[in-house]
Amino acid sequence: MPSLSGIQVEVSHGLLDLFSCDGKRIVVVMEAFVDESGTHRGAPIISVAAWAGAHWQWQKFLSHWDDKHFHAKEPKCAPLKHGLLQAIEFGELEGFTTWMQPDHYDANTANQFRSVMGNAYAICAYACALGVCKFAHNHKLGKVAFVIEAGQPNVAFVRQTLEHMMVKEHFGIASVAIAPKEEFVQLCTADFLAHSRTSDEKWFERLENTGRVSVAQIMPTALTKASDSLLQGLEKMRHQKIILKKQKKAVHSTNDPNAKGKAAQ
Repeated sequence: MPSLSGIQVEVSHGLLDLFSCDGKRIVVVMEAFVDESGTHRGAPIISVAAWAGAHWQWQKFLSHWDDKHFHAKEPKCAPLKHGLLQAIEFGELEGFTTWMQPDHYDANTANQFRSVMGNAYAICAYACALGVCKFAHNHKLGKVAFVIEAGQPNVAFVRQTLEHMMVKEHFGIASVAIAPKEEFVQLCTADFLAHSRTSDEKWFERLENTGRVSVAQIMPTALTKASDSLLQGLEKMRHQKIILKKQKKAVHSTNDPNAKGKAAQ
């Protein structure tokens, strides 16, 4: 019988189709740092971003960047963006961002879907993480170790779901951790890309023009398809539970002497 976590994984298969990553490099192990932007109420766009690379690539990045207090939305950090872009390019990192319009999420998914899969941030996070996984799988880069920025209400839920996917070898997830930016300076890269996608079109264009950023928009049709798929899975679970209950009742009746006596009378 399918489990709830199993249904979440099936929905994730659909989200994998959003990315068509076409990188050409071959590395051994990938590390991805994930952050989000646009999660506040009333935001027209929500975006989740990640930058990924082998350990040696992150070491190259860190040799050019060590500012743990960078926040893309803060005006005082604007002069630092050029240096951060240079560090990202020097590290030869690969960027990924997934985005949607939050009002599309509520309008095109059922209540049961949102209860199981989480909020719009969670869906963008799954899709972004799976974009990294698809890139790593397609180019034989090894498993992915994720570090997700702390603070978003659904972040623990996202980690739990990704951890469920770790048992599926084809996803290629090595580990999932949550950490604040102050502990992982690499998270600045994801903050930069996510914020640029939602709030700074000029900087997003510059990041995209590096040729190292994969972008996926989650359209209403994809949300409807994912919601319908999950509802079908839940209905299948409900039906199989009914069958299992009837089977147990039949076995109990067969083994119950009193029930046999009544049947004989």
